[in-house]
Amino acid sequence: LPPAPPAYEPYYGQQAAPPPKPVNRSHGGGGSKRSAAARSAGGGGGGGGYSAAPALSPPPKRARSAKDQQKELEKKLKAYESKAAAGLADELAAAAQGRDGLKWVSAVVPADNPEALRSLGSQVLHKVGPGVVQLGALLDGKVSLVAYCSPEAVKAGHQAGKLIGALTAKLGGKGGGKPDFAMGGGGDASKLAAALKG
Repeated sequence: LPPAPPAYEPYYGQQAAPPPKPVNRSHGGGGSKRSAAARSAGGGGGGGGYSAAPALSPPPKRARSAKDQQKELEKKLKAYESKAAAGLADELAAAAQGRDGLKWVSAVVPADNPEALRSLGSQVLHKVGPGVVQLGALLDGKVSLVAYCSPEAVKAGHQAGKLIGALTAKLGGKGGGKPDFAMGGGGDASKLAAALKG
């Protein structure tokens, strides 16, 4: 029998390398997706995976405008009240009565608070000059009193503290102060006008 032909061996050429092995991407395919997601969450890189805190937005223009309008109204209201108080002070000073070389003003007046009553009394005394000012008002249904004496009145023997003491005694209230200025309150509001006239 003739000899068997030699076994066939594939020929790759001289020192040819075998074909490359396929790369297993089963565990690496998701990495790119995760990387992309991480880059997206981190702001495109360099953020270390932390997103920046959102900037605070300014308040709405409408809210700021309403606040400005409120301030403007309050400013106008105060200016109106000051003007009204100045006009009332002029009227009270014009009605002052002369006694022993001094001008006396005693009246029940409108006032929103004790500070407004003190301010009005000070304005009246400034307008009358040498004299005595006694003012009373009802604040939330309660009596409030102020008294001012100019230096000339104090020299003549009049003291605001004693004047307020006498007034509050008639009303059943209490009060006192210095020779040039004193305050008091409380007592029977129905007797306020009569106490100031006396």
